[in-house]
Amino acid sequence: MTTFLEAKSKLLQAFQDSLRVAGVETQKYLQAKIDAQTDTKGNPYKPRTYETRLQKGKKILKDRNNLYDSIEVLEINYAEMSVSVGINTPGIADYATIHNEGGEIVVTEKMKAFFWAKYYEAEVQT
Repeated sequence: MTTFLEAKSKLLQAFQDSLRVAGVETQKYLQAKIDAQTDTKGNPYKPRTYETRLQKGKKILKDRNNLYDSIEVLEINYAEMSVSVGINTPGIADYATIHNEGGEIVVTEKMKAFFWAKYYEAEVQT
């Protein structure tokens, strides 16, 4: 016969296991959305307005898989029965924030040179 304390312990373990499963399944869900090229409501991503030679034929947000691979379970709070899933990789979170919310990007000399090269290339073709 199971005692009250044993049942309580088993129930607590089941809750903890379910939180871990919820975290992993959420991670998989978000990665599957990137694979399917749809947002969480099922709407397809808008096509790129400009596609580089290296991006041609590749999926949006999957160029190098840095963002995709950085999605992980960040925290499981057993007291609040909550799970946090997100990005905890230095640099990737900054990239994602700028991508989603905008922000300030410092333009380097190399970036300027690339811009002008593309500008003159396009000007010659027209």
